[in-house]
Amino acid sequence: MKSASVTVMVTLALASCRPASDAPPPQITRAAPEDVAGYKAGQSVPIKAIVARVTGGAAWNHETDGGFAVFDAITFKITDPPELDGRELTVYFVPHRLPENAPLRTPGIRCTFRIDAQHLRPPEPNESREIHEGALEGLTVLSGDQG
Repeated sequence: MKSASVTVMVTLALASCRPASDAPPPQITRAAPEDVAGYKAGQSVPIKAIVARVTGGAAWNHETDGGFAVFDAITFKITDPPELDGRELTVYFVPHRLPENAPLRTPGIRCTFRIDAQHLRPPEPNESREIHEGALEGLTVLSGDQG
């Protein structure tokens, strides 16, 4: 009986709601979600970047069988192309695929790679996005130079 009275109260509350005005809702115009600095989703973008920071155990994935996976993260600060200069891009790696002494784990190290433009799009509000190592093509450390 208690749940029935709650249902009635909710129904009455919803029935009494009226729009604040008869004006149509505001229209939100945005660039196509696949457009990023002139690049389209599916287009491979050549990137030059500096390793900004490395975070061990940055993400956990709990499996349905009770197991879990741990991922380390490398945050790159993009230096080229110019239209993306300064943007940070965090990429998750399986720790054993990138040894602790790998040059790529050194902040300040310069590198190049290619990535699909869809991964460079800023996330939508309330959107969670993880970019994993497989999204990077041709990841190369530039002769051990640090920025």
